[in-house]
Amino acid sequence: MDIVTDSEYTAFIGPEAHKYLPRFRMFDDLAGNFKATWNWSAFFFTFWWLLYRKLYAYAALVFVLSFVPYLNFAVMIASGAVGYFLCYRKARTDIVRLKQAFPGMDVAMRCAELGGVHRFVIWVGVLVSVLCILAALTLGVVGAMLGD
Repeated sequence: MDIVTDSEYTAFIGPEAHKYLPRFRMFDDLAGNFKATWNWSAFFFTFWWLLYRKLYAYAALVFVLSFVPYLNFAVMIASGAVGYFLCYRKARTDIVRLKQAFPGMDVAMRCAELGGVHRFVIWVGVLVSVLCILAALTLGVVGAMLGD
């Protein structure tokens, strides 16, 4: 198994690296194998958290699955349980590829570019949530005015 340093992981993770790094070390100690952990952000904000962490394929899958009745809560639980591992697997794969593409070089700067987060997703998520709440309130008021 290729060695990935804490500084490479930290550069890739971006904000909140101090929360992710101990779990990444645990996964490395398990030779990259899965062990359930818990990520509250992945649980409560599943779709938005996946976009924020640049896990696009999973975000697309979660978006599609959110339209399946009664499946949303199961997806939230699964995301909470595997969130750290999904980040770990992406980080490890991308860092190893970088190290292979640029042998002998310090890839920390490139890790930060490739990894990290999309901060704008937080604001988009808040905006969409506010718009949904306003739409629901508007529909409720209009429905009440029309006598439902």
